[in-house]
Amino acid sequence: MAKRVKRKRLRRPWAEDENRRRDMMTRLQHVDKEHEFYSNLYRQYSADLLKVSFYVRKLITTPRIEAYLQSKHPEILAQFSEIVMNAPT
Repeated sequence: MAKRVKRKRLRRPWAEDENRRRDMMTRLQHVDKEHEFYSNLYRQYSADLLKVSFYVRKLITTPRIEAYLQSKHPEILAQFSEIVMNAPT
């Protein structure tokens, strides 16, 4: 049986090939923009969640509001309490 001989095609490095370099730089810029977008989005969501957890803590530690929630909406009070228990201190 004859074996096939793989011939290596000589390729120029991406730095020397103008089309490949342009394509790689375009893709890199696109990925960088996406990363920046999602990083900012994550940062904003984290800050919002932290603000909400402080607000909820303030609500359930105010005696009048806690009494109202306990009498009218006990399931919401339970959910708020769970949020506060799982929130970072």
